[in-house]
Amino acid sequence: MKLNQLKIPKLIKNNSTRYNIKMNRRCFHKPTFVYQQDKIKYYAADIYGINEFKGHLVINLTKIPSGGAAVNINQIDTLKDHIIEKPKEIILGWEDFMAPPVLSSFWSALHEYCIRNSFTEVAFHCMQGHGRTGTALAAMQIACMGSNAVDAIELVREIHCQLAVENEVQTGYLFDLDEELNQRMIDYSLRQKLEDKLNKKINHDLVENLNFFRF
Repeated sequence: MKLNQLKIPKLIKNNSTRYNIKMNRRCFHKPTFVYQQDKIKYYAADIYGINEFKGHLVINLTKIPSGGAAVNINQIDTLKDHIIEKPKEIILGWEDFMAPPVLSSFWSALHEYCIRNSFTEVAFHCMQGHGRTGTALAAMQIACMGSNAVDAIELVREIHCQLAVENEVQTGYLFDLDEELNQRMIDYSLRQKLEDKLNKKINHDLVENLNFFRF
């Protein structure tokens, strides 16, 4: 994909505008179908919209259980032979604005876990459904489908929300993941341009359109 083919929102000029979006305005995300692989449909949502999800498994990227039979991610191996019901919610406990606290092998292992347990509808959510949710769904595409980082990020932004994958830490993680798993070597200067392009925030016009979304 050429740099000039990327359709990324324009840059917000100051940090105060971004702070205004984060603290005073928000979009709402009910479960949205993003992509499908091996008959498993993957969805995105925020912490409020996830309550409307009627599928098999919730991947909770916050530290707050949203309901159902919640199981912490590090308990699965030790408890899988001792539980009666399959977990309906897995809690990852991922710090906001940060890269995920998992090995690069986690994403394909998660997909295989869903296959083994016959989960056909799986939803990811964080608080606002942007940074962690977008990064997780992009990472799944990179690790399980061989997508490149740019295409994966763009798909999530186009289908789910253009605020998905919200900072340079998360885009950088996705480029590193793509390079490690898919051996997709990219010239550093071009990678920097792609990351800079992807990290541009929504413009003032969109901020104005969000005026009616308030906490």
